[in-house]
Amino acid sequence: SSTAPDSAGPYLGDSVAAGRAFLALWAATGDRAWLARSREAAGYIGKTFAVEGAPGLISAVSRSRFAPPAPQRDEVQEMRTLLPVVRSS
Repeated sequence: SSTAPDSAGPYLGDSVAAGRAFLALWAATGDRAWLARSREAAGYIGKTFAVEGAPGLISAVSRSRFAPPAPQRDEVQEMRTLLPVVRSS
């Protein structure tokens, strides 16, 4: 495995999937450490994929001179299912 950073990522969908997986592990085990990890994932998403002054989230972080990525509806919908659970627990 490579230790070099992913030149194309990170991606919103991957981060949301990780947060949801942590929530599922918390639901299955009751171990609050998984809930904490889910909250960390949500915080990472907020810091990494939100654009100041713009609504919504971008789907990937642009590290190139090309146009920045546009939000993807399916990823935004997934995020909507993650945040309420993390915030209310």
